[in-house]
Amino acid sequence: MTDSRPRPSAPTAPPRQQRLATHEVFNQSAALVDYNVYAGDDALREAVTRHGADWAHESLHAHGARTGSAVVFEFGFLAYLHAPQFEAEDRQGFRFDEVQ
Repeated sequence: MTDSRPRPSAPTAPPRQQRLATHEVFNQSAALVDYNVYAGDDALREAVTRHGADWAHESLHAHGARTGSAVVFEFGFLAYLHAPQFEAEDRQGFRFDEVQ
């Protein structure tokens, strides 16, 4: 005797995007890059003024913009990954003390 009832189909896997999406992360702050380190430090700016170095504000603003850039932060990450290497001698054995 044959069963003529329709068989249930096998469950299909959800699309890849649905399988990989576990949850939405909303409690993480954005990366702290591309900001002016000097302009954001009230205590430093007040100290510069208090100690009579008002003449340095322009260069400190420029330096603060550079040090807060994503490029400079990347330098820090790369320096952490690739430790400095000390070279004491060249290939002929002459001392020249260089750090790469």
